[in-house]
Amino acid sequence: MSTETIKKNITRLLEERNWSLPELEKKAGTNRNIYEFIRGRNANPSAGLIQQVAKTLNVDYKEILEDYNEEVYIKNYSLLSEACHLVIQELKSLSPAGVKVSYDALGLLVQEICSYADQFSNTTIDPQFVKWLITKYYSPDKK
Repeated sequence: MSTETIKKNITRLLEERNWSLPELEKKAGTNRNIYEFIRGRNANPSAGLIQQVAKTLNVDYKEILEDYNEEVYIKNYSLLSEACHLVIQELKSLSPAGVKVSYDALGLLVQEICSYADQFSNTTIDPQFVKWLITKYYSPDKK
């Protein structure tokens, strides 16, 4: 985590939302702390400032701290929707077995399923792959 990475990520997120730096500060209520950091007048943003910026931008704080990875972004919303539906359907079928899945893990499952479909230029999600992937990580016999 470098200050340059943080600056680039905040700037990128502002551009994605078509927000200005003053708009972010107003929405976050940070009284020019972000401006001071972005402009290099404050080299060390506090953890609280990073958390407030992330909350205001509606992103996980990691998206501000870590190097940007374009591959994480959605390429095909139809595949995403189908993947979400199939994953939830499959997890529901396992729920009597006591399967617990965090939101982060759910996101990673959906991402892997969509990436798999994109890799083969599929226009639909393979339900057998969904079942296999969930069984791989959440099989009832796994402890």
